[in-house]
Amino acid sequence: MQRTRTHASESVLRTTPAQKLLYSDHAGRRPAAAPPPTPRDVYASTKSTDDASLDGSLLVANLILNSFPVELSPAELDLPCIEYATWEASTADVHQNYADYAIHRYSTRMPEQGISEPQPRIRVLLLSGPTMPVSTELVTCDTGSQPHLTNKLIEHSLARHLEERGMTIKHRRADTLALIYHDEQEYNFISFHTGISFKSRQPHRAEPSNFSLTVQWEVGATFSRSLLDHAMRQISTDLPVKYLPKQEPIEELMNFAGRYLGTVINTEHPKNALIFCKDHVRRLVPYEDLTLVASPQALRRYDLRSGTSHQQHRLHRRIQQLGMVLTRDGRRNESVLTDRLHEIIRTLSGDASDQLVLPLRSFARGTVRIRLAPQHLRTVR
Repeated sequence: MQRTRTHASESVLRTTPAQKLLYSDHAGRRPAAAPPPTPRDVYASTKSTDDASLDGSLLVANLILNSFPVELSPAELDLPCIEYATWEASTADVHQNYADYAIHRYSTRMPEQGISEPQPRIRVLLLSGPTMPVSTELVTCDTGSQPHLTNKLIEHSLARHLEERGMTIKHRRADTLALIYHDEQEYNFISFHTGISFKSRQPHRAEPSNFSLTVQWEVGATFSRSLLDHAMRQISTDLPVKYLPKQEPIEELMNFAGRYLGTVINTEHPKNALIFCKDHVRRLVPYEDLTLVASPQALRRYDLRSGTSHQQHRLHRRIQQLGMVLTRDGRRNESVLTDRLHEIIRTLSGDASDQLVLPLRSFARGTVRIRLAPQHLRTVR
């Protein structure tokens, strides 16, 4: 294999002036700006006036974030690379030859013979897969200057680790889910799930080697039976459904397979439901291929149909208990944020104590270290 070196320039998270938090110190130095936590990043806060000014106007807040420091080593990784002239060409080849590989794709500019101005090229890095490709070029990638690549490697390594521990992994556009499903006999048609969602970030451009993992506690429900069940059809009108084909998907619905399809218009047909699809087309779809989305309205209808008058809203209460909003006896949980944070740490840690050390799941050898102590942020008002 040939080997080249690259330090591709990638976009990183930026903080606009309006988003900045100002920190002041007691030496009178100019305040420094730092990116603030988003509402999803803050799990608990404790306010202190220990450092208050003489007039009592200064208030210090210590925020505990649901973010954990992450270190990926070594700082440089050698990964197999394929380059293409266009994005379309890379898409076609990846789908045909590398569908089972985890990849990272980005645009770069490469000099060509006889042309002074570098030409845009599409570079595909093969992160992991069934076998190491032997006919590809190796490139050396700097993890600090390529944060999108590093974030993907961290998330991929953690996802593989949690999957091996028995959790179900689902990838969303913004983050990754790791879930455990609970089948409770009391709820015949419902399956509950709990777990975490996580996203790796490079918080500070000035510190390119520092990464953090933002983790959320997740809870939800899914209907375990399709509209082939009479009870499900009875409550389905005007409710959203997913298209989960039992066999080969209908050709015109190929892009909707496993996803939200639309809303039910009626179930008058003996074998098919009339659906107003997401693309604004009405279609007849087999009952067996449709499952209700467990929306709040769907859960309320199921509660009203299956429960007695004193059991209404029992599904909503059960979800609140799994989300730790309510205690087991149905009372408001005043320590919900702290309890969620402890459960996140327990889910991440497994048998680990202070830090979780994972092998880098990649063609390049390395290690991912996640410190299990949440990060703190101190603000001054």
